[in-house]
Amino acid sequence: MTNKWLEQPLYKKWLNMRQRCNNPKSTYYKYYGGRGIRVCDEWSLRGKGYKNFYAWAIENGYKKGLTLDRIDVNGNYEPNNCRWVTMKEQSINKRNTYYVIYNGVKIPLKILADVLGVNYFTLHSRLKKNTIENCSQKELYSTKKVANSGERHITKTKQNHYAVRIKGRWLGTYKTLDEAIKVRDNACDLCVKLYKGE
Repeated sequence: MTNKWLEQPLYKKWLNMRQRCNNPKSTYYKYYGGRGIRVCDEWSLRGKGYKNFYAWAIENGYKKGLTLDRIDVNGNYEPNNCRWVTMKEQSINKRNTYYVIYNGVKIPLKILADVLGVNYFTLHSRLKKNTIENCSQKELYSTKKVANSGERHITKTKQNHYAVRIKGRWLGTYKTLDEAIKVRDNACDLCVKLYKGE
């Protein structure tokens, strides 16, 4: 390997991956190699390992700013168990991720809180006291940051209509609060389905 490789972000990611798994003196070894996580032979081959990793990375959507994530957090670094994701996405895929079942879908609580527009810790606290199935929609959504309608994501207009806006996207204006709530809840359900990949 020449020094030109050392300047490439992908080479550094490959090197760090190998250090975490192979070097007991690495700060993070106990979380990777110490737990039995290995780098596959294809990416470890002497003289060809980095070239194979580089080819896989480019084929699988590597862009500057993305991180290497193992789909199964207990699995090895290998082509069928790795993907490129943002730091936010990777922060959800951890051994200590808290999952809930929402409308029949197993979903990380962080994603659900984001979809519902509720603070993660607020939602987590509510679910400690109750199961998600036993929480009313009002309990799930209610926060100190409710709009003037008394409902999360719904604002009462000067014309006494109700405007629905989720994550900066305007979803329409409705004559009754019940209609607006139905649209908001359907939009949140759609976000969950998109997470699931439906």
